[in-house]
Amino acid sequence: MTAGSADGFFPTTGFYATGDAARIEQNGVINLYGGSALAGEALYGGTLVLGQQSRVVFHDPNQTAYRVVAGGGIIYAYGSNQDVSTEGSTLYQLGDGAILSLQRLGEITLSGANTTGVKMSGSATLYDMKSTS
Repeated sequence: MTAGSADGFFPTTGFYATGDAARIEQNGVINLYGGSALAGEALYGGTLVLGQQSRVVFHDPNQTAYRVVAGGGIIYAYGSNQDVSTEGSTLYQLGDGAILSLQRLGEITLSGANTTGVKMSGSATLYDMKSTS
């Protein structure tokens, strides 16, 4: 999957899950091109499941891999290795009651200038590490 250029307010998004019954399972490579591009987002209770082969390749500054900020939602991550390699980019952005649940550990590398692994804000936002390996 490839997500392209966008402005900061309405980013180009590879996929999104909206609502309690919405669930996306991703287990491949997503290439991000252009500033403010977003690989995936869960809104209002949506769920993202990121498999062991799930990986985002950052190509331009100020990109975000996965975001859950409006109305809560959850990301289940199953141990993929990630490199946030472009300036100002973020791997996980969480807010407004979102949950990041690590099911298995993976390696996160922050090789770009001013990059962020996990950005959290808002009440009831949770980083949960239930890793079994």
